[in-house]
Amino acid sequence: MLWLSPSEQRAIIPLDSSDSWVILNNQQTGFYRVMYDDFLLENISKALQQPNFDGISEMNRAQIVNDLFSFGEGNKTKYSMIFDLLDYLKNEVDFLPWTAAFSAFLDIFNNISVYESVLMYKIRVYLVCLLEKVYTTIPINAPVPDDNQYFAMKQSTVSEWACRLGYPSCLEDARPLFEDYKHGKTINSHVKYGVLCNCVRYAANDSYFKFFVEQYVKSEDDEEQKYIISILTCTQDSDSVQLLLNWTLNNSSVLKAINHGVEIYIDLIFSSPHDLQLTLQFIKQNIEVLVKVYGKEMYDVILNMVDRFPDKKNFDQIEDWKMPQSFDPTFHEKISKILKDSLPRLDWIKLHKDELYNYYDIIADSVDFYDVVIGG
Repeated sequence: MLWLSPSEQRAIIPLDSSDSWVILNNQQTGFYRVMYDDFLLENISKALQQPNFDGISEMNRAQIVNDLFSFGEGNKTKYSMIFDLLDYLKNEVDFLPWTAAFSAFLDIFNNISVYESVLMYKIRVYLVCLLEKVYTTIPINAPVPDDNQYFAMKQSTVSEWACRLGYPSCLEDARPLFEDYKHGKTINSHVKYGVLCNCVRYAANDSYFKFFVEQYVKSEDDEEQKYIISILTCTQDSDSVQLLLNWTLNNSSVLKAINHGVEIYIDLIFSSPHDLQLTLQFIKQNIEVLVKVYGKEMYDVILNMVDRFPDKKNFDQIEDWKMPQSFDPTFHEKISKILKDSLPRLDWIKLHKDELYNYYDIIADSVDFYDVVIGG
């Protein structure tokens, strides 16, 4: 072990001439990141492709993934090098490295504009290919050993990502669980929402959606109704989304509480860019009625919407609306603040777009991801 004092700027560590790589911060005992030069990073990448990852521990594999994405976001490491190294995840079945990878990809997806549909599609297909092996070790329908929290967390996280990305094996495993649920059988609590939501999301028809509409109408329990709303808003079927939006108008005979209308909007906003666009247009067309029904809560809905795709194009759409006289006069100030706070996300895509487009051989944004089923 080598310690650096505050006055020391560097340390030289002699290595055996036969060593092609070295892992620093072994077992991640220190709270710092490690940046390897291109030569070492390339050799570490090769080592991770070897049996047993050439002896690199699970903790250090997670550390490498986490550090690399951090340096990529800071423009200190090229994403092309990061994705090349991540190819090793095809053989990774341990949870810690995947936890680091999922966290990093979530940040990437949050940074990518909803209009970068081809780039989003390419990265999601790439991630599906990487997680095929780890999913087979812990499919969504696998029984959970008693009191095995680690197994439950791994199954919940991996299956949620796999099904959300449209991985066919995950959806095929989930559908029988859904059918059992319809007939009164229970689903393990840690995968239940993933099963129900993603079956609704990727359903070939609206039968699953209609089932939960019936459950909502029958229910008298507020918490259960909210849960059902969260599942219904997983849909990506335009007619079903429109039905939910129509419920939120004050003449709805279905919606059981005003709060559920707000939840429909919030859930749809965070469900998918497809739902977000439909929700934006619906609010624009019905803004006066909705403000009368929901008051200031509708301002919060719109502000959440702006935060989901904070670019000038969408801001202009909202700014051009003919707002009711009762509309909050500080509304546009709040939108401006959201846009200002979101500049780092917009700067990220500007900074990395050319490299990512080149890496994934993207010429023009001519495909809408939500018209494509991954693995289909």
